[in-house]
Amino acid sequence: MDAGLAGLIGALGGSIVGAAGASLAAMISFRGARYQADRQSQAAHEQWLRQIRRDAYANFLVHTRDGHALLRDMPQPPPREEVERLGAAVAGVHAALGALLLEAPHRVQDMAGDIHKHLHFAYVGVKAGHLDWDRERRLERARLVRGRYEAMVEECRRSLQDPEAPSPASP
Repeated sequence: MDAGLAGLIGALGGSIVGAAGASLAAMISFRGARYQADRQSQAAHEQWLRQIRRDAYANFLVHTRDGHALLRDMPQPPPREEVERLGAAVAGVHAALGALLLEAPHRVQDMAGDIHKHLHFAYVGVKAGHLDWDRERRLERARLVRGRYEAMVEECRRSLQDPEAPSPASP
């Protein structure tokens, strides 16, 4: 075999191995870059979702807190203006519930629905004059709403910190 032919075969073999190695290195580099881009995209989406949830939670909780305070502090007999303010707070809770039904985990949705139900029931009773004579029933309902409110605040915090973590009450 001629030395020139041996050199040519060696160069050709080396270039094939070099090209294959370079292609493999490029593919590994591309996959790493794609993985990093996917992780950044996922992190950005999770941050966006946390912000949407935080806003929805805050809106719902503000209306709930207002409704609770109105129910708790309503004078006997309740003036029409106070009943209207309670109605506006309940309407705010109802409107905010819509966003929670779209964005919140099921446990938070259930808690919010329960709070809305109790506030709405109390409002209907006060408006119809059923609870204005029974201060204790109204205060009992206010305490119930307050307890559910506090539990929901904790569940909202938990869902914002780790949206995948099951709540302690979950099976």
